[in-house]
Amino acid sequence: MKLVALFALAFVAGLLLVSERDTSGAQTAPTVQVTTVSTDNWPTVEATVTVLDASGRPATGLSADAFSGDIGGQPLRVRSATPASADDVGIAVVATFDTSGSMVGEPLAQAKAAAKGLVAQIRPGDQGAIISFANGVTVVQGFTGDPNALNAAIDSLVAIGDTALYAGVRDSIAFADTAPLPRRSIIILSDGVDSGGVSGVSAQETLALADQSDAIIFTIGLGPTIDEAYLTELAARGRGQYLRAPTPEQLTGVYQSVASILRNQYVVEFDATDVDGAAVAGQPLTVNVNVGGVTAGGTAAISVPGGVTAAPTSVPSDAPQVTAVPGVPEEGSSSGFPVAIAAAAVAIGVLLLGALFFLMRRRRRRVAHQAEFDVKRFRQEDAAPVVQQISRAVEPEEAMAWLVRPDGIRTPLGMSPVTVGYSADCTVKLDGGSAASMERVRVWWRDGNFMLHNLSRAGRVSIGGRPVTWVVLEDGDEIEIGSQVVRFVETEA
Repeated sequence: MKLVALFALAFVAGLLLVSERDTSGAQTAPTVQVTTVSTDNWPTVEATVTVLDASGRPATGLSADAFSGDIGGQPLRVRSATPASADDVGIAVVATFDTSGSMVGEPLAQAKAAAKGLVAQIRPGDQGAIISFANGVTVVQGFTGDPNALNAAIDSLVAIGDTALYAGVRDSIAFADTAPLPRRSIIILSDGVDSGGVSGVSAQETLALADQSDAIIFTIGLGPTIDEAYLTELAARGRGQYLRAPTPEQLTGVYQSVASILRNQYVVEFDATDVDGAAVAGQPLTVNVNVGGVTAGGTAAISVPGGVTAAPTSVPSDAPQVTAVPGVPEEGSSSGFPVAIAAAAVAIGVLLLGALFFLMRRRRRRVAHQAEFDVKRFRQEDAAPVVQQISRAVEPEEAMAWLVRPDGIRTPLGMSPVTVGYSADCTVKLDGGSAASMERVRVWWRDGNFMLHNLSRAGRVSIGGRPVTWVVLEDGDEIEIGSQVVRFVETEA
């Protein structure tokens, strides 16, 4: 009976999906984002606007007639709408790369190739800069219009160390704000999550900086172990887009998507001569755009002389939240046979999920398997990291668990993270390795559990013979790190 119920549920879900596609696919509105606003030459108001069509791709070829605007309901006159691809419209771009140890090999090689494709599109008047983050943050190349200098900086990137993601975001925003051009953007690539305690800044602090910056922030998540929730929110706060590259080979297409968006923005100039500044004080700027007969709008804070800065309001939109990547099929782009396939896929998916749920209930409570981990469950949005120093050993009276080395030496575990490996900077240095041994793990307390993170994917780290990247440790787990085995115990012998 349960199986029959599952089939019925799958059939109904498939019908609903097809119905939704048939009734709403053709009516999807474009996405309009007002990314920057300048009132330096009031009553002239200059706004940079990103316009994406219903499929999430840049809307090109729009004239000034397609735009309209108002402040607090008082209409503005459109003077011009200039595509950002025009020769006299420059942009400053900060390309920020995660160069932690997990990026070694093909991930960094593909990232370099993709970034060089972006550099190849630099025109006279554009500026670029290269920043990397691992244990710390490095400005590899300051703002320059020289493609050779930017390519040389990209070639010099080396993957090693931890992931100071939040510090990389903080410093990228600060550096972008010093750009010599009014149009500014940041492209941040990461394949992991912030290594707790190394950044010295919290996720919430970086999101607040994104709110205040004029730079448009694009985030790119590479692979399966990214902090997708954080990268998505960061892009939203930075009025940009979040894009995902499941494999390194897709990075080129992702970077080209970002370049396409930046090149196809519009710089719209409004005349606010007839606007009563006192009456609209505290009201946002609204920009409406007509794309193919469908109008959508976006808002942004605006500082009216003599008034106060208005906070942007939310404008509902049914358009995709993640930019389409070339070569990847789009939802709602066809009907008929493909829709039938989609409905069948939904039915099969429901059955598989039911079977998976049954199997998962019989498994141990280990959260991660192979190289996958649900970071959202373990990330606290509203609190700064509870850990401060990576290398600080806990005092015996603080011990909540222990790591037992092969020689019987016990290392107490508390609230502070502990690194285990063969290099001299590890809290627990294992014997039997060489200077070239890359195996390193971090163990720390989070949300009522001790977590383990494999910091070097090139090295062999497993538990019970199964390779791991992220895992919730359980009493008695034997952690195989290279040639050594360290046992995790929660009860003192």
